[in-house]
Amino acid sequence: MHFKLDNFKPIKSAEIKVNDLTLIFGDNNTGKTYLAYALYGLLSKWGNIALGIEFLDKEQRQSFLGNKQIKINKRDLNKEEILNSLALAYAKTMASEVFLSQSELSPKIQLSNIDFVKNKKIKRQIGQDDWLYLTINEESIEIQIDSEYEIDSRMVNHLILKEIFSAPNIFISVSERLGISLFQKDLDENTANIMERLKKNKDLDPFQILFDHTSRYALPVKDNIDFMRAIERHQKSKSELTVDLSTHIEHMFDGKLKHNGTEIRFLNNKRKDNKMDIPLHLASASVRALSNLYFFLKHKAKKGDLIIIDEPESHLSLAKQRLLAKLIADCINNGLKILLTTHSDTLVLEINNLIMLSNEFDDKGSFMKKHKYQQAHIIDPEKVSAYIAKDGGVSECTIDQYGIEVESMDKAIDDLNTIRDGLEAIIND
Repeated sequence: MHFKLDNFKPIKSAEIKVNDLTLIFGDNNTGKTYLAYALYGLLSKWGNIALGIEFLDKEQRQSFLGNKQIKINKRDLNKEEILNSLALAYAKTMASEVFLSQSELSPKIQLSNIDFVKNKKIKRQIGQDDWLYLTINEESIEIQIDSEYEIDSRMVNHLILKEIFSAPNIFISVSERLGISLFQKDLDENTANIMERLKKNKDLDPFQILFDHTSRYALPVKDNIDFMRAIERHQKSKSELTVDLSTHIEHMFDGKLKHNGTEIRFLNNKRKDNKMDIPLHLASASVRALSNLYFFLKHKAKKGDLIIIDEPESHLSLAKQRLLAKLIADCINNGLKILLTTHSDTLVLEINNLIMLSNEFDDKGSFMKKHKYQQAHIIDPEKVSAYIAKDGGVSECTIDQYGIEVESMDKAIDDLNTIRDGLEAIIND
């Protein structure tokens, strides 16, 4: 999938290829988060964007409404035109609906390299006794309606557009996640206060109050808040992945997180006098910073999902950033896609180490054992795309058998080494 954003806030023009691992590296205030939020908004609102976009031409629509079934060859569909329509519709509402702001310029979105789903069968209830059957294979899309009544073609059109593209489900961990976990209890109390106000005053408009209460946050932040509020419900489900990737975070902090019916608590694995069982808001900043990712990986993740992590290094020591890099590798090797925005040289350097482990060399097994690497930590360089955000755009990084080449990071490290060497020479002179 290729995603391009033009003329929005600090971004003049930026295009990225969403790979298994996509990394956007850069200094503060270079537009990394704007780009990530824009992509999140597109994928999270994909179904709503599809509403009103025509999928069938006039002849196909008339045939479908008359026969209540149709079979379409994929080669007869203009995929680029459909994607352009989706991009145009999203660009018109992105500023207000995703960022809750206005843009002086008209943003422009371009989408490409999104394939049709190859094989899929869906049975969807569209009325009390009305059903839609959608069958997608390598060559065609077949739609059938089981209903005695006239069908709204716009609704059917909307359902089909939601399903025919292989756009990933998306989750985001925003940089504000620490505050969300810290003030979650206050947020829930505010919601309870709203309900109490509604009970006492029947003249209040509940929809306006709820809108005012939730509309202060950008969509990714709001969705993170909603996710953390619903942890008790999420905890009842289990990730579809065959590997429990949340154990990386448990090992990182020697403990686990759990909702006890009242609140989220952190429980460490120590015994006797060192045992800990505390509310999340009293746990360390590093635990809180990874709490939403922990619950998503443990209870919601499934193959093909795209996880965006804004500044994953936030509140993590250098050692834990290296462990996080191993978690990221394990995620992409188990069918997840990861997009990172970062300015951590430590994280990038460790990712480069994991890329270099994809090479074959003598005593590789002994080397990996000595440095505590496993097969699941190896990253195939073909699965990685990396970009430097700068001057209102992004430039693609070279990726080879030695990893990601990030010139700005290398220069900063070289400058530090030069200063250190100079100071040592002066002191020892």
